[in-house]
Amino acid sequence: MVALSGGLDSCLLLTLAAQVCEQAGRHLQAIHVNHGLQTAAETFKRTLKHSASV
Repeated sequence: MVALSGGLDSCLLLTLAAQVCEQAGRHLQAIHVNHGLQTAAETFKRTLKHSASV
């Protein structure tokens, strides 16, 4: 399981973890909690939702 903030570092972590899990035949889950603390929080949520579904 990967926790995502929406920042560059967590998006890179998701990408790398997805590659490793795919090679190992493992399932990957991602979680994001929108606390609404940043003005970009809704944008992060939409972007992560799209990224996770790909």
